Amino acid sequence: VNGESIYGTIASPFATALPWGRVTRKDDGGETIKLYLHVFDWPQSQEIEVPSTGAPVFSVRTLAGDEPLDYTATSGGTTIVLPDEPAHPAATVFVMEVGRPADFTVFAHYRMGDGEPATNGGANLPYDASGNGRHLVNAGPETPPISSNGGPNDDAYYTFDGADHYFWGTDADWSPPLDNVGVEAWVRTSNLTQANSHVFGLAANTSGIHFGFDAVDGRGWFGAVANVAFVGTHGTANYTAGEWIHLAVVRDSGTTTFYVNGEPGGTSTAMPLASGSLGPHIAATAGLGTLFDGDIAEARLFFFEDGGFDPNSDLLIHAGTTTPSGYAAWAGGFSGLADSAPDADPDGDGLPNGIEYVVRGDPTLNDAADAAPVLDATGNPDHVLFTYRMSPLAKADPDVTVEALYSADLINWHVAEHDPDGSGITISSTPMNIYDVVTVSIPRSLLSGGKGFLRLRATFASSPD
Repeated sequence: VNGESIYGTIASPFATALPWGRVTRKDDGGETIKLYLHVFDWPQSQEIEVPSTGAPVFSVRTLAGDEPLDYTATSGGTTIVLPDEPAHPAATVFVMEVGRPADFTVFAHYRMGDGEPATNGGANLPYDASGNGRHLVNAGPETPPISSNGGPNDDAYYTFDGADHYFWGTDADWSPPLDNVGVEAWVRTSNLTQANSHVFGLAANTSGIHFGFDAVDGRGWFGAVANVAFVGTHGTANYTAGEWIHLAVVRDSGTTTFYVNGEPGGTSTAMPLASGSLGPHIAATAGLGTLFDGDIAEARLFFFEDGGFDPNSDLLIHAGTTTPSGYAAWAGGFSGLADSAPDADPDGDGLPNGIEYVVRGDPTLNDAADAAPVLDATGNPDHVLFTYRMSPLAKADPDVTVEALYSADLINWHVAEHDPDGSGITISSTPMNIYDVVTVSIPRSLLSGGKGFLRLRATFASSPD
């Protein structure tokens, strides 16, 4: 009779073997899925725990005899009351019938001050906006202050001091899966020197998935899984303090990927050593690391079915309510910006704010040596090459037009377009996770006497640069 639980089944939906045995499943394409629970080690408690699949449980019964069993199902999992004795000394099989899970499910969403109750078990504790009731209930010696705007969508955010500000633990069940799970947040660091700072993640640093910041050897932002440090890193030279950035660590079908601004970075096939039973930790350390010094505007945890995650649509960076709103939000993220107009240059480095926005510069620091476009007039015998960085914010911003201009006399300027009418101009873009590198190649024949001048222009819908 146990053949039904073996033949025609597929692998367990859970990433690791369960304490009492193993699981197979069968999907006949209907409204429900059957999970076959193979109990090898009969518990003295006469109960087994089955993790949640994210879908409702409709029935639990014995495979042999088709007898119904009592069970209690919550969003965290299902407790099943077993019969008095096993049907077979080697293995007893039960059938759990569950609904078809949604492809992508938000497990908890902490908006960090946006539309949240004034208190939640204590002043300013993060409220779960997903509706699942997984509000955070524990805080450090002090709760961090909330800024009502200036976040990635000019929304609210918490400021953590790296000493007394952190959160952990929820007031609802907490048992997300070990696989097909992700954590993400909008963050920015207050300093570039903090070492091994934990920002957001599941379970302990040594057993779950998380991301953080580590200035040692210029690593910068990093993702980690199961104490395998640095699933991916993005060095401190690739961004500046006070700049909002979207980070995510997603474990998908056994591979953990670190995402920066929606783009994949490093990966690891290491297995998390424990589920998220310890719950989420925000700006806190659960095992190793130090406390985070910086801002967090959004934090979210999610899980999904096999093939149910699409980084091009499912991350917060792509969601309409949390996508950065453009130049105004970007400029508002720099507290020391004396003049926020696109054509202003308060740091005096020759790059107006509008250009700093395009090339991911810092309008409060003289960073022209790193951020300014580069002209190469000697490396190619037939073309002059003009290279600049393109920020993902500016790239996605419908209110800004970015153009490379060329001139032979500094009087007449022409917009460089990709091979118009066979001119030989080419424009290519290479994704670099933190930004794209755009290269404009201008034939020397278009430049009188071999002399050429190029510049980058950003035109804003409301205020031209």
